[in-house]
Amino acid sequence: MAGSKHDRHDKIRRLHEHFLDAKKPIAMPEILCLLQCSRKTAERVIAECRALGTPIEHFRENGHYLYRLTNSPDGAYQLPGIWFHKEELVALFAIQGMIQDIPDGLLSGQLKTLWSRVQAHCESLYLDWDALKDKVKILPIAGRIVEDAHFRCVVEALMKGQRVSICYKSLNAKENLERDVSPLRILRYRDNWYMDAYCHHRNDLRSFALSRITASKLQFIEAQPVSVEKQDLFYAQSYGIFTGAADKVAKVHFTGIAALEVSKELWHPKQESSWPDAQTFELNIPYHKDDELIMDLLRWGELANILSPQELRDRAASKITLMHTNYKS
Repeated sequence: MAGSKHDRHDKIRRLHEHFLDAKKPIAMPEILCLLQCSRKTAERVIAECRALGTPIEHFRENGHYLYRLTNSPDGAYQLPGIWFHKEELVALFAIQGMIQDIPDGLLSGQLKTLWSRVQAHCESLYLDWDALKDKVKILPIAGRIVEDAHFRCVVEALMKGQRVSICYKSLNAKENLERDVSPLRILRYRDNWYMDAYCHHRNDLRSFALSRITASKLQFIEAQPVSVEKQDLFYAQSYGIFTGAADKVAKVHFTGIAALEVSKELWHPKQESSWPDAQTFELNIPYHKDDELIMDLLRWGELANILSPQELRDRAASKITLMHTNYKS
């Protein structure tokens, strides 16, 4: 029974999508080929589609079928309720795993309503929601804790288009910094939350780790608008989360297993790469600040060789020397 209902649901979905794409009436043999079933089953699927309100028109003179969409305001028709492919359900489970650490209370009511509808849809197909959930597992690594109140404050400011005042503990600062900012967007990067914002102290774009916000307060002042084009130009050019217009390019040679692995990775949208020889992979990475870039390169140890610029090479060498000092017996 479980298989029959899920199979029937899949046939309805496939037939509906085929009708939407069709440019001319569809003959029964084409429907049988599409659904891979008997004529009796196909007629039952068509009847169920009609029961859902689909605008199927039957031409008795030749037995063909067609969606009559002339009465539809947008020239289309959507099946009522929630209709997902199995692949789409898996994607939804993955998304649910990704948002598990969004603080309670923030969109929680809307999200619970959404997941309850998806769960009900699964149960209507005799699919085990919990069993399917267990097939997708996301392991956040090195994620830092974000205070719920600060997360909600930033999101509320985003939604209302207002400024927010924050106290911020910078990585290298000894004291908290007080800043008025206009949040532009939040993003999840390497299992941590960040806020892209216009900083009214610096009169420029900046990024803030939400985990480093120690106090926040919504300001009833309209946020500073910044075009998407300007944001993308500022945030997308430099390497990683250390933003700013890229003004340098790192040339790095990878060898051994690093060459194979890095050749499959995207380090930067505008990176350039080549294979100088069969054992060496060359990667050219635009960047502005080098902190994160050096950390990523050093994790490959002797398999990564920074060729230029010299200042980046020297900075990496200095860190390696300090590391060596730590391990001297």
